[in-house]
Amino acid sequence: MPFYTQKKWVCYLNRIKNNGVELAFARGWQLSNDQNLLDRKNRKYVAGINLYDPGEIPEKQIDQIVQEALLLDEMVSD
Repeated sequence: MPFYTQKKWVCYLNRIKNNGVELAFARGWQLSNDQNLLDRKNRKYVAGINLYDPGEIPEKQIDQIVQEALLLDEMVSD
């Protein structure tokens, strides 16, 4: 499972059923979710987006979430 970091874990990719992948954010509970794409799935901290069809990936909205996650990570003390 690939994890992507800056100072700490920012996000990771997780295989899900039906040939999908979840883009999950380690500090998802702290993200605004203004795009209404993140799902916590009864998890306390992690929130993610299930992706199935590459042609239907909301790239602009995902980029906004990633940028917010990176900004949030910048605020973490080492």
